[in-house]
Amino acid sequence: MVRSIIRLARWLGPWADANRRPDARVTDDALGAMKIRVYRAVSRRTGETFLIAQGLHYAAADDPRMDGFCRILTTAGHTVVVPFVPDYLALVPTERAKQDFAAAFEALPRWSAGKPIVFSISFGSLLAFALAAEHGPRIQRLVIFGGYFELRETLEFCFTGTIGAR
Repeated sequence: MVRSIIRLARWLGPWADANRRPDARVTDDALGAMKIRVYRAVSRRTGETFLIAQGLHYAAADDPRMDGFCRILTTAGHTVVVPFVPDYLALVPTERAKQDFAAAFEALPRWSAGKPIVFSISFGSLLAFALAAEHGPRIQRLVIFGGYFELRETLEFCFTGTIGAR
């Protein structure tokens, strides 16, 4: 555990080189028409499994920031599974997106055993909360990073840079 924390701190701290990424074994798979990217640690140690609920982004794990984050999790020995949810790639939150994310969850035994930690980024919180509401006992933990409360205010802030600009 201590070793994992030290490895994470090395790559996530302010001293980390933003232009470097740790090594990981990265493979792409498919679940129907949906691409799934799986990151595994180079070492033989295995930690937890993270299922990432991407935000509304056209690149998902092809974005260098997401790729770097997933690789950093593997340095601590974790397996990271990132579904490229088609509607989220198209920047549209839909009911089908929740179904696609749930399908990736159901397929997890293809890539890893055990209860996953579901980690959401931004609008991925919609996918993560929907999954947890339906399958809570089968999820080890739910980590919500950068979710939103009020969509209108969130979009207003994105476009204007201020809150309550009405």
